[in-house]
Amino acid sequence: MNSAAKAIQNEIAKREREIEALKSALAALSSNGAAPASGGKRRGRKPLTPAQKKAISQAMKAAWKKRKATEKKAEG
Repeated sequence: MNSAAKAIQNEIAKREREIEALKSALAALSSNGAAPASGGKRRGRKPLTPAQKKAISQAMKAAWKKRKATEKKAEG
């Protein structure tokens, strides 16, 4: 192999190593808490337990009952 072809082969090998280093750096960055492009963390509220749902339900029923009573007082 002549020296020019050998130099080209060396340069290609060098660039391939650089590409692999960049790929591994990118993988390390994306696994370091960054959200992946194809999804990410779930947004919105976390699910409630049945006990929490019941407590909210009772609180809302009490609030509506109080509101209805206040409206009835205002009417008559």
